[in-house]
Amino acid sequence: MIVVTGISGGIGYEFTKLLLRSDLLHQLEQKVVGVFNRNEPNFEADEANLILVKADITKIEDVNKVAEAARSGNDRIIILHFAACSIDGLVASYNVDDLSQTIDVNIKGNFLITQSLLQDMIRSKWGRIIHFSSHAGIE
Repeated sequence: MIVVTGISGGIGYEFTKLLLRSDLLHQLEQKVVGVFNRNEPNFEADEANLILVKADITKIEDVNKVAEAARSGNDRIIILHFAACSIDGLVASYNVDDLSQTIDVNIKGNFLITQSLLQDMIRSKWGRIIHFSSHAGIE
């Protein structure tokens, strides 16, 4: 199962769209668990290979929903972290809430998703975890 976070927009959305249109899923015999928090994405591709999960990755109960969906496939798990929070402006103008939100999504959220599936990866002796980062994403 390929778990892709941050598919509401930006690079996560664009990557997932390309993944769904490629032959890679069929070659790997994989499905995609697409994790979104804001707007449910609309993909114009074969969505039979897509399981959408609305989740706030900073909340353990939502992360558990993602892990459950990922376990519904084969035992090969790939995690692609695209989820990120970016507050516009200079750090000098951030307030504590801006900083907390950025840390919660960019660090805590990615940690919780990884932690929830890491034992499955260890048990199957296979897994991949890839973090992506971009300031602006794809327009």
